[in-house]
Amino acid sequence: SWDILARSGQVSLAHAAFYGLGAYGYALLLKAGLPWALAMPASALLAGCVSLILGAVTMRLSGMYFAIATLAFTEVVRTIIQNLPESVAGGATGLLVPALLGGNSRTQYALAWGLLAFTVLVSLAVRLTRLHFAFAAIRQGEETARVLGVSIVRFKLLAFFISSSLAALAGVLY
Repeated sequence: SWDILARSGQVSLAHAAFYGLGAYGYALLLKAGLPWALAMPASALLAGCVSLILGAVTMRLSGMYFAIATLAFTEVVRTIIQNLPESVAGGATGLLVPALLGGNSRTQYALAWGLLAFTVLVSLAVRLTRLHFAFAAIRQGEETARVLGVSIVRFKLLAFFISSSLAALAGVLY
């Protein structure tokens, strides 16, 4: 999923945070009584929405400054989760959740392969659509992309959303 973001010229160090948000979001949604089949996409959507907020704040940054801001975000998320009351997020030890799909390792393995296939299909869809050209134009130069009519902020946010949502799905499997 990181590659999708990198195609638009952004280097994010926040994927660990989105991975963790996916895992914690899934655990909290299960704890609230949501079935796993709904908790998975909801966790990915939650991480995607957080990425839109982070992206809206940091999109004016570029290069190393954007990377540092996303690294700082990762540390903020880690600190917040560790300092939440144990009854909410389990503190430093985390949360115990029931085994995915009843603990059946073959089914979990198939689900992991399914997620891999889904990620590859999303990556190919980005590569084979007009998104590829928009991302490539932004990566080559934002001024040039702007002259070509590419909405830089919109496409950067879209890349960040897709990338973080896929990272959150990996966190759900964890």
